[in-house]
Amino acid sequence: MSTVSRSAAVVVLLVALLVKTGAGARPLFYYLAPRQIDLTALLPPPPNVLSAQERADEQQVAAAVMRRGPAQLLEAEEDSMRTVFFFSKSIGPGFDSARLPVTTRLFSHVCSDVERLIDQAKTYWDRPRPGGVQKARG
Repeated sequence: MSTVSRSAAVVVLLVALLVKTGAGARPLFYYLAPRQIDLTALLPPPPNVLSAQERADEQQVAAAVMRRGPAQLLEAEEDSMRTVFFFSKSIGPGFDSARLPVTTRLFSHVCSDVERLIDQAKTYWDRPRPGGVQKARG
């Protein structure tokens, strides 16, 4: 499954689970209660730090880092900044953030919820980043 397909699937899942939040201060989550989707229950735990599986994982990450080139890094950076309006080529020219401010805000909030879910799982597992991998955000 491509990155775009996975991203679209996550967005569809999150939109299907929308929950209204009250007005006022910016909530931690816009549409989800923090435990509505618990990624730590959906993902297997990482291997033990001293295990052979961990060493094999580290070797695979190191090999991938060595193989990647400037074009792959640029593509990954572009993918990380892509919004739902990437699909305007397929949907049509009217599907534009300037023309659809409510849709823009909706998907901004959905992306914020997704980032917070991911951050919660990362905090829960508290794993060091693999060697050679740069942290892209926050």
